[in-house]
Amino acid sequence: MVTLMCATDYLNYENDKFSKSRGVGVFGTDAMSTGIDADIYRFYLLLVRPENQDASFSWNDLVLQNNMQLVDNVSHLIHLAVDLLDKHFAGIVPAMRLLDEDIQLLSAVNRGIANYLQHMEEVRLKEGLRDVLAASRLANQIQSFQPGHWSTAPKRKRSGLQP
Repeated sequence: MVTLMCATDYLNYENDKFSKSRGVGVFGTDAMSTGIDADIYRFYLLLVRPENQDASFSWNDLVLQNNMQLVDNVSHLIHLAVDLLDKHFAGIVPAMRLLDEDIQLLSAVNRGIANYLQHMEEVRLKEGLRDVLAASRLANQIQSFQPGHWSTAPKRKRSGLQP
């Protein structure tokens, strides 16, 4: 028995309607010939998914969102975490003494993850992706931390943390 059905509005192409007969749009073989990885298309199509209103596929926006969201946000977070562990802790996550700012940041990231899970249950994929990206942006604030406090170092000063 179906308990939830998901539908979307229309996805346009560069502010025009997709039309195979008129050759308007990007289609499977065309997408493959660009050399762009399929996961980048998947990411972008989820990001602009027409859940509540029509949306438009745009090449310029695909490049912009890939660079801003995937590279500058998600990839940066992964690199930052791995680099921090490698440079300061020989690749091993140390015991930590969390400060109030740390707890606030972790709470904000956890709220974002909870929102993501709720949106996925409601099949609001676009909103779920936005929650993940927002949580990732918050988590990127780890670069303002001074890693020495995670073991025995004295408290550090941080300013401008706004989870």
